[in-house]
Amino acid sequence: MARKRLSTWLGALLGALLALAFSAYAHAQGFTEEFHHTYPLSGNGTVDISNVNGRVRITGTDKNEVTVDATKRAESKQKLDDARIEVDSSANEFELRTRYPEHDSWFRGYSNPASVEYTITVPKGVRLKASVVNSPLEISGITGEVHASTVNAEVVASGLANSADVTTVNSRAEADFAALPTSGHVRVHSVNGTAIVVIPSNSNAEVRAHSLNGSIHSDFNLPIERARYGPGSRLDGKIGNGGGPEVELDTVNGGIQIRQH
Repeated sequence: MARKRLSTWLGALLGALLALAFSAYAHAQGFTEEFHHTYPLSGNGTVDISNVNGRVRITGTDKNEVTVDATKRAESKQKLDDARIEVDSSANEFELRTRYPEHDSWFRGYSNPASVEYTITVPKGVRLKASVVNSPLEISGITGEVHASTVNAEVVASGLANSADVTTVNSRAEADFAALPTSGHVRVHSVNGTAIVVIPSNSNAEVRAHSLNGSIHSDFNLPIERARYGPGSRLDGKIGNGGGPEVELDTVNGGIQIRQH
């Protein structure tokens, strides 16, 4: 009987804690605001996107325009208003930033700032630069040059066809190519996570990979040098006939994967 009462009490306590957590989450999501705008942009223009707190999805299309669909969420109306979506747009350049007032700094005791989640479409041939902190970054179908970076979240870029720099801290970095360019440079880097590149099986490339504290896996017949003492691996070789772009992968604490499709 005592054991049954203890089980009932623990169940009630767990339920109360879950209810409290859900209430806090619901309260934090209590204020929302949407943003929907379209901007003309040339098919080979430049796009620069930066966000601090919220998932960003960017997709390439055949239209010569940028569409931005965003949702702001905050625990108070003041914090909702504090997060500002700023756009600077012209015929050849598009820049988007999420701005917070100077007092909205985590390092100055400001907690739980508003989050802003973006779904963005851009002309597929643009030169894209995108950076996100504390949330994932997803990019697909961009055939122009891509520079993508995150901190404390994964970054995944797919459908690539040009030079690319895909980097993250404390998560996974992945670059998936529909086709490798005939020249240029590809870099995939993670500090504490896996670095992955996926390329067509008929690709030509010069490949270098180094993991300080991790292993390397390759779907191609490439020699992998493993440290004699301790962790770490290195690879230096050619895919296909060589030539093509330089493909570089490196991690500090994580593995490396070179895949084919």
